[in-house]
Amino acid sequence: MEGGMRIKPRGDYQFRGAGDLFWRRLKEYIRSQASVVRSISDWTVWLYLLIPGVLLSARLYYGLWVEGLPSFSEALPAGIFPSLMLLIIYRASILLFVQEGDVLFIRMAKRFMSGIMLRGAIYSMAMIGIMITLGFVILLPFLVQRLDMSNVEATSYLLLSITMGWTVAWIRHLVSVNYIGWRRTLLLIPTLGVPCFLYTQVSLLWMGEPQWLLVISLLLVLTVILLIRVRLKMQGTFMNDVQEDNKLRIRFTSLILTQAVDKPRATRTKTWVFRSSPYLYRSRSADRRLAGAALKALFRNPQHRLLYLQFTGVCLLAMIWPPIIIKCLLLLATYILFTYWHYRYWISFINDEWIILLPWSEEIISKARVVAIRTMLLPFSVIMSIAFSLSWLELGWGGVLLIPLLVITLYGLTSYILVFLTLSNHK
Repeated sequence: MEGGMRIKPRGDYQFRGAGDLFWRRLKEYIRSQASVVRSISDWTVWLYLLIPGVLLSARLYYGLWVEGLPSFSEALPAGIFPSLMLLIIYRASILLFVQEGDVLFIRMAKRFMSGIMLRGAIYSMAMIGIMITLGFVILLPFLVQRLDMSNVEATSYLLLSITMGWTVAWIRHLVSVNYIGWRRTLLLIPTLGVPCFLYTQVSLLWMGEPQWLLVISLLLVLTVILLIRVRLKMQGTFMNDVQEDNKLRIRFTSLILTQAVDKPRATRTKTWVFRSSPYLYRSRSADRRLAGAALKALFRNPQHRLLYLQFTGVCLLAMIWPPIIIKCLLLLATYILFTYWHYRYWISFINDEWIILLPWSEEIISKARVVAIRTMLLPFSVIMSIAFSLSWLELGWGGVLLIPLLVITLYGLTSYILVFLTLSNHK
């Protein structure tokens, strides 16, 4: 070439088969999902939250097998377990890795296009199997100890759940790519409702009959094969295929963004939280007024209220099973974590463009920070103290006396945590 430029041979830009193109798209998809995960967590989150959470969950799961099920499990009806599995099955979906650019050439090559779609189907079904298996493993201690399932019965029920997940996913996919709007919604109700209803009925009737579960699983496998053949021969749905794939490809990203980005809200002339805007503290000093403003801003925000309730609910559930030592550590860890969240909220509040217009001194801000965060944490402290005390049943009525002691202890602990966070922030 002139000027010494080298151009790669044309073959370097081509794919030898559908497999090469599929693996490239799969790698791009995995990279995009990994980038979303990295965008919401760094190594400190993995170190301080996720890794201890995984270890604690593993310890709790081990306790279910070795130490027995919690007492409340005896009151659970047998139908609760198929219902929980059905929640996972209903989320199953098919991703075929079809893209808009395929309309230029690949769409015309039917064997090439079918190869990509078939590999995408196999990948999707493998992911469905893994997802259902993980949910089944979590419920397995209850199925074995509560329903007295044998190994053969448990394996048969797992196969039934996986094959039903495949069937539901393919039915949803075929309806979604052939219909749009209200027609799609009307068709999805019976086409998904009937298999889900049959799954729960079969689970309740024949959970202890592995031979029937295996027969039904085999019939579902044949149904899935038929649905795949119908899908590969289907024509005229390319744009709907692309739209459905795009929706599934960004589903995880959309889930993250809905939690991270505030949605536009309708303007209210008067809020229903602190509607009359009373003074929250008896004192009218500047630090109390600033703390009251921060408190109102927190609980008037729908996202903050929802996060407060969600965190409290998860912590309440986590206080049910562990032994007393783990409960103490868990209560301390969750309180420190929640204090940190409110500390970060305080920083964003005090740096708001409207708040910085007023000449607040460092002394007022420091006093207001302690008062505001203590008050914000007070409902959480009371609820967690009640849950902790009532779960310590062997103390009888003596456990109730722990409630005010725990509330006072956590209330006093807040100041030390805030001092540590403030010093760490200045560094």
